[in-house]
Amino acid sequence: MAHLWYNVEQLGCTRTVVHATDTDIIILSMHYYCCLASLPELWVQTKPDRFLPIHELVASLSGKYMKQQEELTAILLCVYVLRGCDTVSHPFRREKKKAAAVAIDMVGRLPNFAGYGSSEDFTVTEAIKAEATLVFAVLYGKRGHDCSLNTLRQHMLASSKSDLRMLPPTDDAFNLHLLRALYQLTLYKTAHLINPAHPPATEFGQVLINGRLCPLLMTIPAKPNIQQPIS
Repeated sequence: MAHLWYNVEQLGCTRTVVHATDTDIIILSMHYYCCLASLPELWVQTKPDRFLPIHELVASLSGKYMKQQEELTAILLCVYVLRGCDTVSHPFRREKKKAAAVAIDMVGRLPNFAGYGSSEDFTVTEAIKAEATLVFAVLYGKRGHDCSLNTLRQHMLASSKSDLRMLPPTDDAFNLHLLRALYQLTLYKTAHLINPAHPPATEFGQVLINGRLCPLLMTIPAKPNIQQPIS
């Protein structure tokens, strides 16, 4: 993205090609296409003979769903990262297509979450947490439980005998997951800068173990630790 930004802003290129096969890069290219107002054409080469026209894709989605391009791509990026990308884990069987549908449905409803990472203010507000929790609640198909994933988890456990992996995370685990997603969102939105300012990764749901960053999955047990049977 740094090369892309330089070629357009400094060299005046009007047609650029990004060679990548990864979905992360495609979503990121959609975001940066909207940030580069002077770029008419942006292509992603996914195969030697296959080129994806990002400019046409963004215009088509914007027209189909009658949403502003900037708002649409901002929501797609943040929900995509929250659902899981190359560096952020994803919930069991919550697929990319479902996440995309949720994102499009929520254009204009996640101003705090969608705007995170665009400035050097790395504060994680309660509004951001509430909007991200709403995304996960809808991702699990349970509207009305967006205040607490613990409540949604209990509801789904009581009403279904399916695979326990299908349950949403606890509020504790989700908050740590959200921090990692926000950190990655910051990396994506500053990918065009030469010397970007990043918050410490250890303050965003990660810990250093033997010199390596590892995700902190939870700070409280996923279920009560009952030592004695209740009489």
